[in-house]
Amino acid sequence: YSVSIAVQKYYSFTAACRCKEHEIKHICRYHGRQTGERDLESSEEEVSSNETFFPPLKTRQASKDIYIEVSPGIYSVTATSEDMVQQTHTVDVSAGQSIDLTFVL
Repeated sequence: YSVSIAVQKYYSFTAACRCKEHEIKHICRYHGRQTGERDLESSEEEVSSNETFFPPLKTRQASKDIYIEVSPGIYSVTATSEDMVQQTHTVDVSAGQSIDLTFVL
C-alpha cells in the first residue's frame, strides 16, 4: 500500500476548493502520476484550484475474516466501509459459543 494511493484516496473525497495552494502543487507534483512516469516540474507551475486531482478509487477491497475472542455477554459490532457506510450487528454470546457475522457494505 503506497503513500501515493493513500494520498489519492484522501484527496479524492476532498473538494478541490478546500485545498490550500501548496497542497494542490504537492499533490500534482508528487502524487498525480504513476511512479516512473513522473517528470520534474517547475514549482512555479500554475494549478487551477477547480481541478479534480484524482478520480475516486472504485476498486472494492477483498473480504476480510476477523476472529475475536470475547467473554460471554451482549455485544454490538459495527463495520464501516471505505466510503463510510456503517452496518451494525448486536449479538448475545454464550460461553463456548462461536458466532459468524457477515457485513454487506
